[in-house]
Amino acid sequence: MVTEKGETIRIKESLYKRLKEMKRSDESFGDLIERLIEKKAPSYDELANSISKESAKAIREMKEEKN
Repeated sequence: MVTEKGETIRIKESLYKRLKEMKRSDESFGDLIERLIEKKAPSYDELANSISKESAKAIREMKEEKN
């Protein structure tokens, strides 16, 4: 078995709990941090699912007015 040598970091317990909630069952904390750092801008679908239908409609209308 090959393991990578790593570093230890200290974080607040509240941050640890937040990270633990975000961590997928099949990933390490290192994998989670890497995923969060490398995360690109959210896709339209991700954004659409994170806001209300009214907000999405308002954004769509503003975009149409701009064009």
